[in-house]
Amino acid sequence: MEVYSNTINSKGYFNDSVGFHGTQFQPAECPDGFKKPNYSPHVGWKNLPKDTRSLALVCIDHDADRIRGFSWNHWLVANIDPAVKQLPENAGLTMPYVQGVSSLVSNMIPKFFQLSKEGATGFGGFGPPDRDHTYTIDLYALDVSKLDLKKGFFMSELLQAMKGHVLAHASVDGLYRKV
Repeated sequence: MEVYSNTINSKGYFNDSVGFHGTQFQPAECPDGFKKPNYSPHVGWKNLPKDTRSLALVCIDHDADRIRGFSWNHWLVANIDPAVKQLPENAGLTMPYVQGVSSLVSNMIPKFFQLSKEGATGFGGFGPPDRDHTYTIDLYALDVSKLDLKKGFFMSELLQAMKGHVLAHASVDGLYRKV
């Protein structure tokens, strides 16, 4: 199984479009005008196990633990049809698959960054404050066509729902430059 992203350039960096260097943001929800970048990266896959009935995706920044104390979830997606072969850039706004919340819902971050569960659902773009960060896209091939998850699910709910159903896992890493 292989996962890849056409949004990662030849130097290993994600295009500016998928974070705070980009130009697409959801409308401000916070009093101070904080806006979430919401232009999601391309994600493609091939060579899935033959019994794959659905896919789940996790996009995470493990480098964030140095400044926040935990890895930062940027995108959670479940019940992806493996036959589509890819999620094109910006698919997070229109795709039919169920999406979970990003870490922007956490009460462990400053209030001016916090979003409601609705506002934090879907792709939350990249914005490393201290240095370039590595972002990992994990893709899981599952033996069930649908996980029992609702819009706005949490990472822990995804991991619990996937238990005993993972046929294979693959990941791809890309960097995003400091904001």
